[in-house]
Amino acid sequence: MPKCIYISLYKSFDIAPNILYIILFVVNCSDTNLFFLNCSQSDHTTPLLRDLHWLRVPQRIEFKLAVLVFHCLHGMAALYLARELCRVADMDCRRRLRSASTFELHVPPTRRVTVGDRVFAVSAARVWNGLPSDVITSLSLIAFKRRLKTLIYSRSFDL
Repeated sequence: MPKCIYISLYKSFDIAPNILYIILFVVNCSDTNLFFLNCSQSDHTTPLLRDLHWLRVPQRIEFKLAVLVFHCLHGMAALYLARELCRVADMDCRRRLRSASTFELHVPPTRRVTVGDRVFAVSAARVWNGLPSDVITSLSLIAFKRRLKTLIYSRSFDL
């Protein structure tokens, strides 16, 4: 079984490591690896992920980051994370601009691409600003997750 599926099982379903070990032991000992998915170990994972409606690892990170931003902006996250994000509308120097009427976040300038772009405030703001307004304006977390996963899934698999 590919390593990305192990990680997805562990993170998606919050399976305890000892139970996950037993499940993986049974799957790896079977005659055909992944017998329940009707594929072999040498098959490509992209069709499998598409059939299971799972996201690839980079898209999964984007999804988790966008959900974390949603939590921060709606007061459901820790304060130290929420303080890192700043809306363009809340900045004094940009209140009169057209961008103040949007839901965009301020992307702080960085000096180093390798380190600076990985900071939470930068990467989260870039992911959030890349989302369409119908996803961002969702009122509930469930609706936001549903719209976000549909958007990222369709972008990921070119649907």
